[in-house]
Amino acid sequence: MLSLNPNLRSSYARNMTAGTNCLVGVCCMDYKGYSKPMEEILTRLDAFPEIQVIMFGEENILNKEVEDWPHCDCLIAFHSLGFPLEKAMRYIQLNPTVYCINELSWQTTLLDRRAILRILQRNSIPCVKHVIMSRDGSEEEPTFIETKDYIEVNGKRMTKPFVEKPVDADDHNITIYFHSAQGGGSVRLFRKISNKSSERSDNSSVRKNGSYIYEEFIDTQNSHDIKVYTIGPEYAHSEARKAPFVDGIVIRGEDGKELRQICNLTPEEQVIAKKVSRAFKQPICGFDLLRDKTGKAFVCDVNGWSFVKNSPKYYDDFASIMRNMFIQARISQGLPQIKTVSGVRILRGVSAVFRHADRTPKQKVKVNLNAPEILNMFADSTKEIKLKNDSENDIERMKFLVEVSKEVIKRKEGLVEVTDSHKLLLFNTVIQKKFGGTKVQLKPKLTTDESGKKKVNQVLLICKWGGILTHAGIQQSEILGRYFAERVFPKENAQDFLSSLEVFSNTERRVKATAEAFASGVLGGAAPANIFREDKLAVKLLGDIAAGKDLMENTKRTIFEVMHLEDASKFNHLPGVDELNNPLQCMRDLHALIKELYNELPSQATPCEGETVPMMQQRWHRLTTTFWLAKKGHFDTTKIPDIFDYINYDILHNHAWLNHIDLSGLYEKAELLSKFIVPAEYGTTPQEKLTIGSLICEDLVQKFYTDMVEMSKGEGAKTRLYFTSESHLHSMRNVLLHSGSSKFHELIEPVELSYLSNLVFKIYENLGATREEERFQIEVLFCSGCHNNPFGVMNSEHRQAVRAMVSEEILSTSTSGVEDVWEDPKELPNEEPR
Repeated sequence: MLSLNPNLRSSYARNMTAGTNCLVGVCCMDYKGYSKPMEEILTRLDAFPEIQVIMFGEENILNKEVEDWPHCDCLIAFHSLGFPLEKAMRYIQLNPTVYCINELSWQTTLLDRRAILRILQRNSIPCVKHVIMSRDGSEEEPTFIETKDYIEVNGKRMTKPFVEKPVDADDHNITIYFHSAQGGGSVRLFRKISNKSSERSDNSSVRKNGSYIYEEFIDTQNSHDIKVYTIGPEYAHSEARKAPFVDGIVIRGEDGKELRQICNLTPEEQVIAKKVSRAFKQPICGFDLLRDKTGKAFVCDVNGWSFVKNSPKYYDDFASIMRNMFIQARISQGLPQIKTVSGVRILRGVSAVFRHADRTPKQKVKVNLNAPEILNMFADSTKEIKLKNDSENDIERMKFLVEVSKEVIKRKEGLVEVTDSHKLLLFNTVIQKKFGGTKVQLKPKLTTDESGKKKVNQVLLICKWGGILTHAGIQQSEILGRYFAERVFPKENAQDFLSSLEVFSNTERRVKATAEAFASGVLGGAAPANIFREDKLAVKLLGDIAAGKDLMENTKRTIFEVMHLEDASKFNHLPGVDELNNPLQCMRDLHALIKELYNELPSQATPCEGETVPMMQQRWHRLTTTFWLAKKGHFDTTKIPDIFDYINYDILHNHAWLNHIDLSGLYEKAELLSKFIVPAEYGTTPQEKLTIGSLICEDLVQKFYTDMVEMSKGEGAKTRLYFTSESHLHSMRNVLLHSGSSKFHELIEPVELSYLSNLVFKIYENLGATREEERFQIEVLFCSGCHNNPFGVMNSEHRQAVRAMVSEEILSTSTSGVEDVWEDPKELPNEEPR
């Protein structure tokens, strides 16, 4: 309860004896002190058990001597129209131990726009180009020349359009003068009257009585100016509004307040906000920013004590930060420490990134054809043909290819290799099955005839399919979504997080399907289409790994070298190598086990997900010839992750047809090799891992940082979910491990990142923090996904359970310190194999 206690001195003595209260005095005009925003802030501040707010009251500050003003530990005092600033300054002189949050002596500078500009320039804060015409005797009156399109002050020319401001900061009668090429005339700006804030005039002559500042007119982005409100040097709330000169009409919301849009400050503008707060010694400070078309920002006015209207989150932040300032001030004064209530945390936002769920194996078949019907497809162009079965036109062309392939098989002509007829049969089956995401490529091979003309003499047909979400993957995603909502969101306001949900995914079918199923689980029903983002930003964040491909080719060469050694002990510093003992022999054993499995595959079965026995046989047979490259005399180590995927899939989904085969040896050998190869593809040294990770997911990491900053400063609860492929999870983990907090090493152990593996970042505000740098806590949850032995999941659902999340509070930080989760990547020493 706010009070004006007539017996403040005795009340103060009683409270401080108990050592529990800090008296905060509020010294301002009543129209400010009892305004709705101020009441919102002070009510929150007074709710802290260790804080007691005392209103001085306008009657006291205007009519009583300062010796009779109430006593307090900390003071909120600020100038506004009618406020006795000199008396308030004398109160501080009489009570030197009182901490005044905004220094009163510096508030006098805010009354003169000339003084404001001098302080801005002295502190290297960008301000608008200007000239000053002083006629009040404060300095020697300069020479002044006016023409139709410019003025000169002491020889400094200012060409129209320019802005004319009275030097008196309380005078808001500001005029903009336009160049004759713009039609001349002027616009007078003034304090809002009803729904009007400016009016147009034909007058083109500047005012000659009084002192004025003339500033270059800045053509701002979207014709908006930006209002910035600081709460200490580390916090800045910003709002954009339509500039009053545009049409003079004030746009208001349903509550009657001027309509403003919360906006984000750039890093440079955040530095400006910090500088303004410190330069004017006004932790609570409002100022105006102009952002020109190039994005450069200029401070055009500094107002001192200001607060945002109608923003509960801002009021929460304001009270919490002020409380911390008061407690720290009391400690610095050597007064007894206040007993505070701690441990009250509010979840402000959640950002999480997920790998897609369980998918079918990726497969392909290649056939060389020289059938006339196929060659005729290149009669008009020798350009490669690409088809997808999500286009009606492409589907018709695929059907044509099926009919041609049937004819080729029937007449036994048109195949370059006669023995490839089984591949054409497989192609026909795949197209007729209509597997989602099936792709067909027709690559022409050219020869030159006697006349020198190039023509197509045969065509390589490539068909790719698979890699789509399984029925188990859909169930996994929905179940994890439900678990996520229960585990991550607080029960008391879970709906706030659900209503702010935004879901980003790349364009891959399995990723999009995972995102949709997960969102349905989170929301407890079908997810609305408007929460999904699959735009250019989503693809940029989650889909492109091209930037890291060159370096990844280097790591594959290192992997190739290691894997073809019979003694790899000199590479034992690489994770997983020491378990291999003899990598080359491991691959020989694996190849032998693949051939054994292929020879024992059933001829009659109904494999899962629409696959046929020939398809199953094809994918395993293909590995017998593409894993061991007999003509080259070495293994293709890039096939090992596929081998592990295939055996894991068949144990889960086709165990009913393979239970006569011992698959444990093949699974264990493939898992052992994958434990080394898969993480090593993203770097074999810390420097490589950091560099490749940064190249692949730099934009995603930056987006997470931006999310957390917005969540710490913005309105209400926010949820941002990102769905992607394995490459981005590995990359993000490596960036965190090798450039972030050391606590990540304890949390993100180097385990396999299986389907639905994820990283979750939760940002909390600690209302009980006594220091600004402890105000926010970031909790990270890590889940390695469906990282379970598939032999334990031989059931009709074919579904592996998702590992439980493990969490760690990574750090406590201030609003500006959120970025410390990812420190600037440091140069790490190149590690040579020992």
